[in-house]
Order: sequence, then structure tokens, then C-alpha cells
Amino acid sequence: MKQVSGQGGFTFLEVMAAIVVISVMSLTAVQLVKNTSDEFIKVKASRHAYELAQKKLYQIVADEELASYDGSSGVFDGDDDNYTWTSETLVSSTEGVRVLKVKVQEEQINVSAVMDYMYFSK
Repeated sequence: MKQVSGQGGFTFLEVMAAIVVISVMSLTAVQLVKNTSDEFIKVKASRHAYELAQKKLYQIVADEELASYDGSSGVFDGDDDNYTWTSETLVSSTEGVRVLKVKVQEEQINVSAVMDYMYFSK
């Protein structure tokens, strides 16, 4: 006849199974947080690249004689020195219409933004 000791508890196997389940759930949660953080950084950098492209486009339009402008490139100053820009003028298939294209890139995060400005050139 077997005596019941009255002590309850978990077996070693049950404890190990619980540890495995909790570990897998924790790793999944950590990976999800990391991916979300990486995506946030990329979206923020991309938005900033579009802002810089728009700013550079407006600067070129205000400062340059567009009829003779062919393009240029450079690096932004100050806190934005990790962003580079290039600009070019493209001839449209429509007679007299040209397109000024400004592209901004950030190499470390691997984001880019392009802004176009269409204008009529005689």
C-alpha cells in the first residue's frame, strides 16, 4: 500500500518545461521590441531625408538659374553631415518641360529620399 505524503509540488520535468516555455516567449518579445526599435529609427531617418531633400530642392529653385542648371552634389552641414545629396536636371518628353531631381541618402541606416520639381524652360 502506497502512502500519500500530503506534500504537493511540481516535478523536475514540469519545472524544466515551464522554463523552456517562458524562455521562448521572452526571446520572441525581445526580438519584437528590437525589430520595432530598428524600424522606428529607419522611419525617422527616412522622414528626415525627405525634409532635407525638400529643403535642398527649394534652395536650388530659389538660388539657381534653372534654365542653365545641370546638377550638383554635396554633404549637409552640422548634425546632418551623414546625409549626402545629389541633384540633376532631366529633360521631359514634353517640349520645354524639365525636371529638377534631388536625392538625399543616408548610408549607415540605408535610407534615401527623392523630390522632383517640374518647370517650364524656354
